[in-house]
Amino acid sequence: MKTLFKKAIISAVLMGALVVPAFATRYLENLDRGVVAVHTGGSNVFVSWRLLGTEPRNLGFNLYRDGTKLNSSPITGATNYEDKGGSITASYVVKTVVNGQEVEESKPVKPFDTGLTKRIPLDRPAGGTTPDGVDYTYSPNDGSVGDLDGDGQWDIVLKWDPSNSKDNAHSGHTGNVYLDGIKLDGTQLFRIDLGRNIRAGAHYTQFVVADFDLDGKAEIIVKTAPGTKDGLGNYLSTGPAANADHSKDYRNSGGYVLDGPEYLTVFRGTDGKELATVNYNPGRGRVSDWGDNYGNRVDRFLATAAWLDGKKPSAVMQRGYYTRMAIAAWDWDGTKLTQKWFYDANQAGKECFGQGNHQLSVADVYGNGRDVIIQGSCAIDSDGKFMYRTGLGHGDALHVTDIDPSRPGLEVWQVLEDKGAAYGYEMHDAKTGEILWGAFTGTDNGRGMAADVDPSTPGLEVWSSAESTIFSATGKALGSKPSVNFRIYWDGDLQDELLDATGSPPSSMKIEKYNNGRIDRILTTDHRYGQFSGVANNWTKANPVLVADILGDWREEMILTASTNDALILYTTKEPTQHRLYTLMHDPHYRASISWQNTAYNQPPHLGFYLGAGVENAPTPDIALVGAGGGLPVIEPSDCAGVPGGTAEMDQCGRCVGGSTGLSACASVVQGEDFCEGDGVFEDINGGFLGTGYFNLHNETGTKVRYSVNVSIATKTPMYLRAANGGNGPRRMSVSVNGNSVGDFNTPVGSWTQWEVEEMEVELQEGGNFIVLTSLDADGGPNIDLLGFAAAGINKGNCEEGSVSLVPLKNDKNSLQFTGGELRFNGKWSGEQLAVKIFDIKGNELKVFEKSAQTSSLKLNLSQGIYLVEFKNNDGVKHQSKIAVNN
Repeated sequence: MKTLFKKAIISAVLMGALVVPAFATRYLENLDRGVVAVHTGGSNVFVSWRLLGTEPRNLGFNLYRDGTKLNSSPITGATNYEDKGGSITASYVVKTVVNGQEVEESKPVKPFDTGLTKRIPLDRPAGGTTPDGVDYTYSPNDGSVGDLDGDGQWDIVLKWDPSNSKDNAHSGHTGNVYLDGIKLDGTQLFRIDLGRNIRAGAHYTQFVVADFDLDGKAEIIVKTAPGTKDGLGNYLSTGPAANADHSKDYRNSGGYVLDGPEYLTVFRGTDGKELATVNYNPGRGRVSDWGDNYGNRVDRFLATAAWLDGKKPSAVMQRGYYTRMAIAAWDWDGTKLTQKWFYDANQAGKECFGQGNHQLSVADVYGNGRDVIIQGSCAIDSDGKFMYRTGLGHGDALHVTDIDPSRPGLEVWQVLEDKGAAYGYEMHDAKTGEILWGAFTGTDNGRGMAADVDPSTPGLEVWSSAESTIFSATGKALGSKPSVNFRIYWDGDLQDELLDATGSPPSSMKIEKYNNGRIDRILTTDHRYGQFSGVANNWTKANPVLVADILGDWREEMILTASTNDALILYTTKEPTQHRLYTLMHDPHYRASISWQNTAYNQPPHLGFYLGAGVENAPTPDIALVGAGGGLPVIEPSDCAGVPGGTAEMDQCGRCVGGSTGLSACASVVQGEDFCEGDGVFEDINGGFLGTGYFNLHNETGTKVRYSVNVSIATKTPMYLRAANGGNGPRRMSVSVNGNSVGDFNTPVGSWTQWEVEEMEVELQEGGNFIVLTSLDADGGPNIDLLGFAAAGINKGNCEEGSVSLVPLKNDKNSLQFTGGELRFNGKWSGEQLAVKIFDIKGNELKVFEKSAQTSSLKLNLSQGIYLVEFKNNDGVKHQSKIAVNN
């Protein structure tokens, strides 16, 4: 109990994970230390351990071998250690140090007894014979990980494929597909038998592993059918499966399953028990609607976990991509499996029709914590709405990450299959679909890679099967390309290593280093390891079972199939590193990548940021941790007010409202990027903004930004400013509405991704209104995300109105008009002698006029733009108005 208590204390004090930050905090797994030890020969043992994404970057550790502390002072650098006095039988423990006190210790571990590999024994299913007389056996295939039993350690979900599995284009019966839940020591938690009515092949069974209901234990969501048995050996029995005929064989003479019920089932991670079953959506409908009539394209499936609300994972299940594409998002709350949204592109030439790949990815492209679905040549928003299409069609490889760090946001590297596509490979903006560069190839480009292999050029390098060249992030040719398969973090630097097969399938695998055009072999998983020899999956695709950060520090492990087909071989690095970084699994983008890695044509995982810039620039993930973590109690999800199980939520202005707050949601928003003009620039670099970006004021006193808002009914209402300040001191902004000063906003110091909401009351007239924010400090103003209003009926106004009085006079709202290049004075001003000055929007005086009492207008010769007109009569009464000149 003592250890558990201390573990809870360190989590509350250090992690900050028990209180949820205000905006789109993502829930991820709470993990233990993940200590791993590798005997490297003689008395040398390499030990590494995990730093969590919620822990301080300088958190200290002590390392013990057989009870003896090895370090003289707490280790605050990289979380690895080379023990020169170790042995194959030594026991290692890592203890966490806070304020000089050891407050938590890991479970003891011994070195792998076979160098850098760990053999995970499996219960290989028995083979069989199909109705058409074909014998088959089983081998391990694709895998994923989740914390299935809530102990803070990653467990494996493994798909077993029969030797007669089929590509959709080929007919023939197949053996059943099995899903096993396996701990890293080989303990089998369950076996799910998908049954005869689920065909075996790379494009059929896509399974998603995540903690969907946030109970600290992962679930498995997968397509099922009559005949499926859960991990307890029982046929499906809930929902529509309650009336299923599990004895019925729906396969046709060609082995395709084109008839009969289709289900989606969520299984419990601890034992594989069926928790809920619903009808699968998108359903097959008419087979020919998907591009052929024999059963190929109708059964092309993809799947992933996606944090669509920015907090909990949802299961995203897709059918079709060559022509019709349909996607459903599903939520599991511990009781019900419910559809969140459904998207269906079923009209040729429109939206996502024909724009999908043999894989998919997810990414938080808006910086609001919510994932969108990247399909390759199109994208679907977190709410299931269409985002964009490039029109380039179907592709075979897809990589989404910060390829070019000189640009804001993420990029997509894609290779295309259509020989007539305008680009055979291209890079586009992940948020907008804008094609940044690429080239026509006239070929079916089947392979593509993105990895940071050249430290001399910023960003990732990209290449494909269609060219012999490797390119920089901006499209500059750099030299001959290396292998085009998988990437992995293996050695101690911040660049990627490359993973590929050594020869024809079934093949061993190799890890190689790209050194300025030279290829250096680091590791080969060949026969020298005997029963520890690992081989690639998926025939010529040559994939690992999984590449992921499973143990130790931030470097990745790879899991391969044993050449004997009765075990998995886990490989971990023995190379030291000087770089300290939290586990990659606590980067939200990377964690989602692991969920889709098993899908169809497997692709390697990527980070959501550019690691090559240095670990000190790695963003602190906006996450909260759920689960035991080797001793911590399960964390009950909190609302945005920090109340466990509370009902408060974020409104569209970025305010925490409802629940215990007593606050009501704002009713109207004008986004920061919808400014009329200002002294600054539009940006979307710093995450967490709402909308598409924010306005960044220049850093000097007096810089301004002006907004136009239209009001349906004159009102007095609270106005909210959502802004971020990562400077050295508070940043103040004076606020004027229609020329009247109404007060100041004062944004405190935080960070450029920490958005604060301030409030003041304003009075708005019916129709158009101008709101001007002016910097009062030498550092300028904060970054402005939005203006929100408690009152309804307020929206972005017309910046180009002919006349809106900035200082309206009583009963004289139409004092000035500007039309046809002529400035016309109305009311009492038309018959008065006036001194008139014209200013640009920054306040620079441009022209001076005298208007006589005998004329009511002045002819102006101004270039296109926004101007201020100031005029006063002989009594010194001054008035200001804005005009817009459109030439």
